[in-house]
Amino acid sequence: MDLILSYNNHLYVGTVQPNGFEIWRTRGELPEKDNWKLVVDQGAGDARNEHPWSIAVFRDHIYVGTAIEAAVFSANPDQDIVPPKGFDVIRIDKYDNWELVVGGTPVVPTDPVTGTRGNPISGYPSGFGNISNAYCWQLQACGDELYLGTFSWSVLIPAFIPLLPEILKILLSMDDGEGAGRIEFSNEELDKMKLILRRPNVGQFLEYLARLIMKSGSRVFGFDLWKTRDGVNWKAVSLNGLGNPHNYGIRMLFLSGDKKLYLGTANPFQGCEVWVKKRPFRVVSSK
Repeated sequence: MDLILSYNNHLYVGTVQPNGFEIWRTRGELPEKDNWKLVVDQGAGDARNEHPWSIAVFRDHIYVGTAIEAAVFSANPDQDIVPPKGFDVIRIDKYDNWELVVGGTPVVPTDPVTGTRGNPISGYPSGFGNISNAYCWQLQACGDELYLGTFSWSVLIPAFIPLLPEILKILLSMDDGEGAGRIEFSNEELDKMKLILRRPNVGQFLEYLARLIMKSGSRVFGFDLWKTRDGVNWKAVSLNGLGNPHNYGIRMLFLSGDKKLYLGTANPFQGCEVWVKKRPFRVVSSK
């Protein structure tokens, strides 16, 4: 079970499934064995929507954001690694009807029994058009606005580039042969890759390339923060981690007792930051 929410005199839960997440609710006010109603199934039309990652109530709707674990790790035991995709967002009304808010053409189409996947009412494709937006990590209502925070893996690209030789060595089983047969290459492809790895200054070039990509992408790396007043029309608050490209995710959106919205970042490079919404967001702590 990934999510749990009390709303409209029912308890809602979200579960991860290899053929797409599911949302269930109690038929009455209290949970009873074998007395649950299926509200959303088969990933809302896309089996790649495996995790219901975030949930919030806003304007008489339940909003649910999806994710793939670490962007590439599938819950399907027959397919451990899958290509990344951007998250989707759906919303559910009090009559258990659901519709697509953010999402594009399904990667692995399914045929849900609970509803039909239509066009996104926001007009935005999965991940707001950014494939690196792997998670809709946080959803939080604040006053008359709903905020959405993402996890974006884009800033990890420069960090992994210098590691390419070691990654290739593992894939090619050059060290000890433990990975033999995992990936099939022709003899010609193997010879070319091994030749590249033996060239001098490969490491220096990759370090330079990583710095260049980081510099050129500094304005777009980092999490996204979006908001809406009606659930249909969305506005970007930040597309670069609130000015810090190393802030790769919004790990927490918290509404305090005095109705201030706090934002905590995930930043494996420098440590987390904490922001508070005071028109606009301002940083209050960093570590």
